[in-house]
Order: sequence, then structure tokens, then C-alpha cells
Amino acid sequence: MFSSLNERIRQRREQAVLDLKTVRVSSTAEKLVLDATAAEVVEQSENVVQDEGRISAYYLTQIVRNSDGEYFLLKTTDGRPYVKHLSQERARVVLKAKYKSPGQSL
Repeated sequence: MFSSLNERIRQRREQAVLDLKTVRVSSTAEKLVLDATAAEVVEQSENVVQDEGRISAYYLTQIVRNSDGEYFLLKTTDGRPYVKHLSQERARVVLKAKYKSPGQSL
């Protein structure tokens, strides 16, 4: 049962990653444009809710960085992915040593 549960989690994770790769953000400010297929995943975490050996919910959260050095929080939901731009200050606090300023390369 344990390996079966791990396999189901792996499958949910793979699907969630694919779902988050579909995220596109348009903006008149070029630096705030996001194409998740080209973004760097800086941090990733998952939340698995289990009930008697069943996965009742699975959520994947990523913090990604676009080519202009802007950060976005992406999270799977029961509907479409949740997307939020993070200010540089907020990204610095959340990411700590993983943070890169906009001028630093990916």
C-alpha cells in the first residue's frame, strides 16, 4: 500500500507540474509577463492531504522567476492555477539565500 500511495503522489505531482507549466501572464509592463514553460522554478513544495490511505487533496506550490528577474507564486487549486506576482522585497524574504536580484542571471 505504501508504494502504491507513493506512486499516486508521484502521478499527482507530475500532473500538477504540467498544469503549472500552462500558466501565462500578460501585462503591458514587459517585465511582468510570465510564460511558465520558460520560467526558472526557484522553490517547490507540496501539500498532500490523506484520509485513510487515500489522497483526498494534493496541492503543488512553486515560486518561479521569469527572464526579467520577476518572481511569481504558482499554486494548483481544484480549478485553474492560482498566480500571484511577488514583489522583490517579498521574494527576498520568502526565498532567503535562493533569492537573486533582477540583474542576476537565471
